[in-house]
Amino acid sequence: MIGAKFTPSEKITKAKIRLQKESPFFAHLVLSMTFTEDLKIPTMGVSFKGNCRYNPEWINTLNDSQIKGVLCHEVMHVALTHLLRLGKRKFLIWNVACDMMINYMIMLEKYELPEEGILPDHGTVYKLPYKTGFIEIDIKDKCAEEVYEMIDKECDGDDDGDGANGHGGQPGPDGGDSDSNGNNNNNNDPNGWNGFDSHEYGQNLSDEEVRQVEKEWKGKIADAATAAKDKYKGSLPGYLQRLIDELLHPVLPWKPMLYQYITKCIPFNSTYRRPGRRSYTTGVYMPIEIKENLEVLVTVDCSGSISDKEYKEFITEVHGIASAFEQINMRLLHWDTRVTKDITITRSNKRDLLNSEITGGGGTYLSCVGEYLQSDEGRKIQKTNPTVSVHLTDGYIEHDPVLPMGMHLFVLTPGGTDEHIKDYGRVANLI
Repeated sequence: MIGAKFTPSEKITKAKIRLQKESPFFAHLVLSMTFTEDLKIPTMGVSFKGNCRYNPEWINTLNDSQIKGVLCHEVMHVALTHLLRLGKRKFLIWNVACDMMINYMIMLEKYELPEEGILPDHGTVYKLPYKTGFIEIDIKDKCAEEVYEMIDKECDGDDDGDGANGHGGQPGPDGGDSDSNGNNNNNNDPNGWNGFDSHEYGQNLSDEEVRQVEKEWKGKIADAATAAKDKYKGSLPGYLQRLIDELLHPVLPWKPMLYQYITKCIPFNSTYRRPGRRSYTTGVYMPIEIKENLEVLVTVDCSGSISDKEYKEFITEVHGIASAFEQINMRLLHWDTRVTKDITITRSNKRDLLNSEITGGGGTYLSCVGEYLQSDEGRKIQKTNPTVSVHLTDGYIEHDPVLPMGMHLFVLTPGGTDEHIKDYGRVANLI
C-alpha cells in the first residue's frame, strides 16, 4: 500500500526479507537471532547468544539500508565469537577492533551504517580520531586480535581503562559495556570510539559453555554458507569464502590462534605509583593497569622434515608477533632427538630470530624439549616454565610425548599429521 508507515518491528522484518534476496549468507545468520524492543537501551545491543535488543525510536531514525547494515553488524559480532574472546583486554578498544573487521565486510555488501559507526577511510584503512590527531590502521589480512594490539600500541601505552584509552566503563552484571543494562557510556569516550551499539559479553562462562556456543554458531555459519552458495551458483565472494574457511576449517591458520593464546595469557596487574586517568574524572585515586611479562617458548622440529623456506616463513611471523607484544619474553629451541639450539629473545636482540639458521637433521623425539627444560643446563638459562609453547613440526613424533607445563599450539607443515599431538593442545596449519 502506497504511503503505508511501518512500525519499527515491521521495518526489521522487512530488512530480513530483503537480506534473503540480496545477502543470503548474512540473512541466514540474522534469522537465527531474536529481536526484542527495549526502551531502556539507547540504540541496539546484542548478547553473546544472539539475543538482540533495540530501541524502536532509534530504529525509526534509520533508513532501510542502515537497518540491514546494523542487523548484519550485530549478528557478525555473535557469529565471529567476538563477545566470547574479550579475555583481559580493554573492551572499548576490543570493540573498535571487532567493529573495524565487521564494518568492512558490510561496506563490501553495499549496506550503510549509522553515522556513529566506525567506517573505513579508504579500502581496508581506517583513520581513528585520537587526542588531537588520528591513528591509521590497515586491517588487511589481519585478525581482530592483531588489530587490537595495533590500536592499543598506538594509544601511547594508556591502559588505565578510561575512555578510548581503555575500557570505557566496566562490564555490568550482565556483561554489558558500561551499565547494568549493557549500554555504552559515551561520556567516558572522548574520541567517539563507542560506535552505535552495546554488548553483553560471555565473561563468566565456563570453557565448556564457551565451546557449546561456538559449536552452535559454527553450525549456523555452515548452513549459511550452503544457502549463500545456492544464491551465488556454487561460489561465494572471495572475502566470504576466506572468512568461512577460517571459521570452519578443522585445522585453523596458526597466526590468529597464537594471537588469541597470547592476549588471553598476558597477566595483568595494577599499581598506585601514578594515578589512572579515571582518577581525574571520578575524584577518586585509582590505579593504572599494567601488563606483565609472558614467557613464550618456540620450538622447531629440525629432524629433516622442515624445509628452509618453511622455517624462514615461520620465524618471520614469530618475529612479527614478538615485536607486536612488548611484554613477551621468548625462547627459541631447535630439536630433533635432543635440543641443538637455545636462544633467548629479548627486545634488544629480536632480530636474532631472523638470522637464526635451522640446525639438526636427526631423528624425532619431542620429549627431549620437556626433558631439556627440566635439566640443569636448561634451568640455568630459565628456571620458570613457559606459559605458552608454540611447536613447528610435521607431527611425526613419538607416542605420549613429555611436554612442559602450560598451553601448547602445534603448527603443522604441509603433509604433517596431528595423530600424536592433537590431545596435547591446539593444532593449526602453516599457511
